[in-house]
Amino acid sequence: MDVTQTLRTMRERAGYSLDSFAKDMGYRGASSIQRYEDPREYTDCLPYKFVKKALPLLVKRGIPEAEVLALAGPLARTDVDGGGAKNLDDIPVGRIRIFVEALAEFCNDKALVLSPRDQGDIVARICRWYEEEVAAGREVPYPSVAEAKRFIPLLLGPRLF
Repeated sequence: MDVTQTLRTMRERAGYSLDSFAKDMGYRGASSIQRYEDPREYTDCLPYKFVKKALPLLVKRGIPEAEVLALAGPLARTDVDGGGAKNLDDIPVGRIRIFVEALAEFCNDKALVLSPRDQGDIVARICRWYEEEVAAGREVPYPSVAEAKRFIPLLLGPRLF
């Protein structure tokens, strides 16, 4: 399910029509926010500013806060207290660097050419996986590049082999 369908499902679970949701968010009506439910506009995540505006409305109607914040992507899920990623310590920059390096080495070793979009999607999957592990209370070890390289085929999926 893409992020736009996830938003629609949450809104409906909360008992909102598109128009009533827009008005409760302070907009004039449905046309002001319908693009956030359009999969041609958004695929991986919604703008953080929009999600922050929707958060109190959806939470008040029983949608879990972490679920709503997930609409804005993995780094937004650190924002359960309203401040967002306060500094680089909140973002797993070191781990991301290791996985990007591992991805580059893996592609070089396999003579695999990935588009920048595919590379970005893989980095986004790494971030999602990391955030899910942390949210589940599991300690995520700091991998070496060689260890991260073994993880890359799982992120690429069978379509590339």
